[in-house]
Amino acid sequence: MNKGIISITHSAAVYIKTLLDKDQLNPIGIRINVEKGGCSGNKYKFEYVYKKEEYDEEITDKSIKIFVNSNIILKIFGTTLDYIDGKVQAGLIFINPNEKEKCGCGASVLF
Repeated sequence: MNKGIISITHSAAVYIKTLLDKDQLNPIGIRINVEKGGCSGNKYKFEYVYKKEEYDEEITDKSIKIFVNSNIILKIFGTTLDYIDGKVQAGLIFINPNEKEKCGCGASVLF
């Protein structure tokens, strides 16, 4: 277990568990990645994980397994993953102390 890299709130854990339970292929967790793109230069990406990859760090928080490729750890270290369900926006959000900027719509970030 790697405390400190990323943590999830209770509401995010409930939401992720609901998504994982709906997938017929029985994923073991989620992978978080950072890709080039968006108006600020980088965007977060989620995908289901069915098998741990060679360079994955595995974090377990609130019984949810989160896999992170070791090459993005410094970009997301100290991040909290939360779930919001508001009138304007609903979904998982990153509260990342390493972000220098975020675009107006919140879809991309600059590190």
